[in-house]
Amino acid sequence: ANEKQAILVMIQEIEGKKIATFMETFHQVNDNFEKLFSQIFKGSGSLYLEDDKNPFNGGLAIKLQLDRKEVKYLELMSGGEKSLIALVFLFAIQSYNPSSIYILDEADAALDQENSKKLADLVKVLSQNSQFLVVTHNKDFYSSADSMVGVSMTQQGSQVVEVNLLEDEKKQGRAVAATA
Repeated sequence: ANEKQAILVMIQEIEGKKIATFMETFHQVNDNFEKLFSQIFKGSGSLYLEDDKNPFNGGLAIKLQLDRKEVKYLELMSGGEKSLIALVFLFAIQSYNPSSIYILDEADAALDQENSKKLADLVKVLSQNSQFLVVTHNKDFYSSADSMVGVSMTQQGSQVVEVNLLEDEKKQGRAVAATA
């Protein structure tokens, strides 16, 4: 009976530590989500647990308030907005334990022009601490890049072309300054 009680106490301690660790991580990811959301949307967005006393018994939801309007739930938003918010959620999770490099393959494909611009702006902010390699055909997205790499077909075969947009920007700035 003593051994059984000791095992039950140990299980209870482990469960308590598991919930405490989860809740600490949840709060940090939620803080990241709120910050990232507010950088690209006018309004506020946050994560909440359906059962915060026992988080493993319920789900996770996203609550939004855009432009001082009523509270919206993700289910009520357009497909492009849902995609963008899902990316914000992924970045919030990744910001908990950031990587030095991220690769996005046409992550903006489902986004309209306005939401593509918002994603580009967010990636620009996030790229201050991590490198992003983005595959895209969207001008609004790649125009905010530091450099572009493309593949061009020639008679001799494929040729890789790189354009360093930061260098071009600096050269243009010097040319404007020199002619002013």
